[in-house]
Amino acid sequence: MLKTSSLLFGLALLAFACSSGETSTEIADAAAPTQDADATSSTALHVSVAIASAILGDEGCSGATESKPSGVAADCAPTLDGGGCTGFACRPSNVQLQFTADAIGSTAHVSVSEVLLLDSSGATLETLSASSPTKWDTATSTYMTWDQTLAPSSEVKASYLLSAPTYSTSSGKSSFSQTYRLRITVVIDGTSVVLESADLNREPTVVT
Repeated sequence: MLKTSSLLFGLALLAFACSSGETSTEIADAAAPTQDADATSSTALHVSVAIASAILGDEGCSGATESKPSGVAADCAPTLDGGGCTGFACRPSNVQLQFTADAIGSTAHVSVSEVLLLDSSGATLETLSASSPTKWDTATSTYMTWDQTLAPSSEVKASYLLSAPTYSTSSGKSSFSQTYRLRITVVIDGTSVVLESADLNREPTVVT
């Protein structure tokens, strides 16, 4: 009887160990955002999506001010109010996503619902907005306006403009010496996946 009780006690301890911290950690790690993910849309289309690249551009540069005002030299960028000359190129932030759709299923619609700028510890600094979706057109070797639809058996390299990060509020350190990440939520016809970029640095200033 004593041996039986000892055996049962030992099995109970083993069961407790298997259901404690280590298993929970493995589950949490498995659910952590990665640079690529798979999803099946409500239209039964299986899609793989990955962060192909990302650029953290200049503070205050949204991409809408890239065109130069009349009378300004071609090698001189405009100020943020659309006039004058800063002497530096205005480079917006952006992210490129690679979508690959399987053959089974129907056309699906995709969108970027959230973009978070994180610091090196993973803490959220601010929320950025994604806009102006375009896709790479191999025939013309340019990015074309994209309606954010994916057809079966298609591959799309998409690019989104991001709103400008507010580096001046992120910390007391120089933003050029800091490491950042982007955490991006992509919705594929109702199914959400969360991606996280590799470490990113702010693009260095280049005098034009």
